[in-house]
Amino acid sequence: MQSRVLAQIVKARKDGMQRVVVPSLDAEEVNISPGDHMAQVVCHSSKWLELDSKDPLLANVSRQVLIHELAYAAFCGASIVVVQGPQTHNGNVTAFAQAISQGLGQSNFCSLLLEVQLGQPDIEFKVEGVKKQDVDALRSWDTWNTVRTVCNYNSRLGVGLYYSNP
Repeated sequence: MQSRVLAQIVKARKDGMQRVVVPSLDAEEVNISPGDHMAQVVCHSSKWLELDSKDPLLANVSRQVLIHELAYAAFCGASIVVVQGPQTHNGNVTAFAQAISQGLGQSNFCSLLLEVQLGQPDIEFKVEGVKKQDVDALRSWDTWNTVRTVCNYNSRLGVGLYYSNP
């Protein structure tokens, strides 16, 4: 799907279009199918999505792809879908949170687990008496708090923290 969507974005930019409609998933683009086993399967959304991109075309296309993926996961009976959290360098958490809020509307039983990075090694923070780890934890909390607030504290929304070394 990534190559098909990227081709649409390139064509849209070439034609000067601001919006693109992404068609639903093709049979070749999915590797799961409905069944009783799906309640025990943890699905992942596409890692290449940039829901928090400052480029409105890319953010819109990413949101559409996420909605298609979540709708299909719900159709298959998946109970948990892991979505990559907002990128630390983009800083557009509100757009990300709005896409997640819309994604939660795709199913009444599918939970979303957001992967939020703990720590931002690319940011220098120099204040006497304050440890960098404390600031990183607060930034992660602020990101999570923004998303859950926009999503009205939905009980089907969870967070998974991870730390990546530089």
